[in-house]
Order: sequence, then structure tokens, then C-alpha cells
Amino acid sequence: MKKFYLDEQTVVSFFVGEIGWFLQRYQAFFRSLKVNQYPNHKFILLMNKAYHIFVKDFVSHTIDLPQSFKDLKLDQDCYEAVLPGTPAGGLAPAGIYSNLIEYARNFYNPEKAIEMWPPRGCNRSIDHQPQLFARYEGDKQIFDKPVITIFPRTRVRASQRNVPEFVWKELVDTLVNSFLVVLAGTPEGACLHDYDDPRVQNLIMYDGADKTDQIIGYLSNSVMSISSQSGGTHISLLSGCPSYIIGHEKDRHTLYENRHKVPTSFRYVSDYRLIDVPTIIQDISGFLKAMEDYKQQNMTTDDYASIIDDSKQQLNDMVKK
Repeated sequence: MKKFYLDEQTVVSFFVGEIGWFLQRYQAFFRSLKVNQYPNHKFILLMNKAYHIFVKDFVSHTIDLPQSFKDLKLDQDCYEAVLPGTPAGGLAPAGIYSNLIEYARNFYNPEKAIEMWPPRGCNRSIDHQPQLFARYEGDKQIFDKPVITIFPRTRVRASQRNVPEFVWKELVDTLVNSFLVVLAGTPEGACLHDYDDPRVQNLIMYDGADKTDQIIGYLSNSVMSISSQSGGTHISLLSGCPSYIIGHEKDRHTLYENRHKVPTSFRYVSDYRLIDVPTIIQDISGFLKAMEDYKQQNMTTDDYASIIDDSKQQLNDMVKK
């Protein structure tokens, strides 16, 4: 098979950090460059190929990360790929970036390329640059039951943000009576790998090339997603799926990084271990009721946002009614 090589005017970069940072910053910055500065250049990204769906509207070629890099099994942290156990804000081991750049240059003519490598560490400089966000959508489908997509986060890194696995399991056990439940995430970042039920579509261990496409497809057909704040939260918000979020950074996820003003319900927790299934069920019941009322009243987006931000007591009253 002939090796891929692009001998044209190109803009080239790579990404090895967290998917949330990719979705909420880097890909949108890169898209803006394509639209506003280099519309006639081909764009190349070296990264996890599963991310191609997020940039397929403007990136010409996605190059998979080399096996030598994958074998290092580094943790993702902001823009970085760090050694396991590295404190938050750490940097990749020496030589990682230079090796990736050298590898990438095998696929294009450097003399015709504009090379734009990502920021280092916990760097928010792109927040102050032009960004363009796409909305990711799948085909609408009809299912026997309404769909809820769940991202049961269980990462080793920042493990204090993990909701206990038994809570996720009890939640799914409850929801399958009324919903088709989709479990989404990666094997290293989610629990419930082995949850097996005909009423559940478990994609966590699925490794097909279309995995991300399938997740977005289900989100496009879901009445809501449920997640503790994570990469899955960002995928849901950028897919336009109403999102119930368990976390500690409400404004970040419901306002600043909610690029398409998607309906959200946020359950603030100071300790992720203390959330329980009755609370989640009560919250999402109120969320569904609020969305139903919104549709019936044909309110504006701003009016709707004010309803979703109402006190939990008001949502509880809706449930009782």
C-alpha cells in the first residue's frame, strides 16, 4: 500500500491531551483558522483517530498516533500526555513532543506546511482566540422506548470526581424499566464494562471505528444524557443533547462551555461519593417535566435557561405534581 504523503499547502498540528480540552478549545480554534485564515490549505491532525468525527467538516486528513506513543500508556491531562501519577498541571516526559513532530513530518512536505503545535500544560490562551464550534448530530431514529445515554465516569486520574460504581449500576437498574439505556465511555475511563441486559446498549468495551459515531447517534436520539462532569459531558453538550450533570463547576458546564445553549440540569456535589440514586431520579424527573413545560409554552432559550436554573425545591414540587 502506498504511504500517505501530502505535497500541498497544509496546516498541521497534533493533539494528545484530554478530550474535553480538545472539544472545548483546540478543535474550535483550529476550525476558525481554516474558515477565517487558511481556507485554501489542507488541514492535517495527528491524534486519536476516534476524534475525527469532531473535525471532519474541515480537517482533510487525520493521522493516527504512532504505536510507540500508544505503548507508553500515558495519562491525558489538559493539553498533555503525562506519566501516570504526575500531579495535575504536569508536562509530558522529555522527547514526547519532538518525537511526535518528527513522526508527523513523514506525511507532508514541511516546506509547504504551516506547523501549529498545541499549547503546553493547563494553558487557556486559546480561550481568548477566535473559535468556531460545530454541532455534532446523528440521524433521527425511532426506538421502542425513549433513550437515555449515560457516561459512568471512573478514571484513575482525578478519581475524586468518580461517582461510585454501585450508584451507576443501581441507576441503570432503575432506568431500564422505562428507557433504553446507552452506556458510553472508554474502557479505561468508565465502569459498568460488563453490564449486560437486553434493555441496555453497552458501548464501553466496543472498539469499532464507528464507536464515537454511534455515541453521537444515540445522543441525537436521547431525551437526555447523564454524566458526572467529564469528556462525555462535553460530547453531549456539543451534540445538542439535554444534559443532566453531576459535578462541582456549574457555570463552566451550563454556561461558559455550553456552546450551543443546550438545556442542562446541574446537581452540585462537594463530594461525588455522596450522590444517591433517589436524588438523581428526582432531579431527572424534574428536568423532564421542565423540558415538557418549555415545549408546551414555546418559551425563548433565555426563558428556558431560567427555569432550568431554578432551585431544586421547585423541581421537587414539579415531581410531586
